[in-house]
Amino acid sequence: LQEITSAYTTFPNKGIRMKPWTILTVKDREGNLLEENRPEPSDVIGADSAFVMTNILQGVLSPRGTAARAASMAAKWPLAGKTGTVDN
Repeated sequence: LQEITSAYTTFPNKGIRMKPWTILTVKDREGNLLEENRPEPSDVIGADSAFVMTNILQGVLSPRGTAARAASMAAKWPLAGKTGTVDN
């Protein structure tokens, strides 16, 4: 799930994939910073390709899309979605 979610966030990020992480900082009991994880961006696809893919995925939430009902219940910001299965 984490891998596929990270892959799909590349599209709205204009082709930049951010390596996911779960722990942001580690501090000792005195509050001293022991470790800090920062985003690691990777330019994986062109911004133009990411834009086209985002538009395609927005169609899933259109009135005729397979996730139209989800769009009607969603908040008022741009949405895109993926339905179906993911293999390999």
